[in-house]
Amino acid sequence: MLTGLLLVVGTIVMVIGWLGVYPASPTDSTAKQAADLMADPTISKLGMVMGFGGMIAMIMGLLHLARGMANAGSSYATLASYLIMPLLTLMVVGLSLEWAVAESSSDSAALALMAISLSFNTAIMLIGGAAFLLLGLGILISKNLNIIGAAALILTGVLFILARTVSSQLEDISWPLFFLTTLLLGILSLRKSS
Repeated sequence: MLTGLLLVVGTIVMVIGWLGVYPASPTDSTAKQAADLMADPTISKLGMVMGFGGMIAMIMGLLHLARGMANAGSSYATLASYLIMPLLTLMVVGLSLEWAVAESSSDSAALALMAISLSFNTAIMLIGGAAFLLLGLGILISKNLNIIGAAALILTGVLFILARTVSSQLEDISWPLFFLTTLLLGILSLRKSS
């Protein structure tokens, strides 16, 4: 039940935080994003807590799902769990850096901090992509959840990797697919546990 709740609630909170509260747009320049965070630190911090907090809950839900597998696909899930752990660290450090941007009184310091925070996206996409691909394979082999959830997770992993290695335009597809996939996996986990 915990896995499903982390995935469902985490996804909902994260989407509201990033799309509804967080004032910066990922399509803007780094300088514009830093300026947007500095313009209203209170709203920025609320958006960060919801956005990063929801993502941390989602990633913890995926970790819990991976660590709970003890059947045919568990070797893939174990490898995925090793890759999921650094994602949690990147999320916490990213939150800290962007929090510092919102509190900064120096434009140049805020710009440098924002650039570092945004650079984490490459590691998140590559490491996360590999983790999601492996976890999806583990679920597919073990057949412990619906095959659609496994296929969506595999596709998400592939798209995350391709978005960083082939075309950044794939990011526009990969992130929404990831959100829908975690929501689907959460619902499937909740149905399985009830």
